[in-house]
Amino acid sequence: MGEVNISGYCDPKFKEVEKVFRDSIISNFELGASFSVELENQTIIDLWGGFCDVDKTRKWERDTIVNVFQYRKQLPLFVWVD
Repeated sequence: MGEVNISGYCDPKFKEVEKVFRDSIISNFELGASFSVELENQTIIDLWGGFCDVDKTRKWERDTIVNVFQYRKQLPLFVWVD
């Protein structure tokens, strides 16, 4: 294996987000990842790709289980500071 594959959906308005996601995996900044955004109960971004292991033998799938971090409560602080 070794070839990076990005899967999922990205609303055309947010193609730059998809590009950043893809670039972060291709550049090895991330080994594998998933990223999902909902806006007003609509999924606008749902991407996944890369690998689950350092040897790059297991692809990151839509249902790959990982630790989840939620930034909902911290987001207003980041916006306020910015």
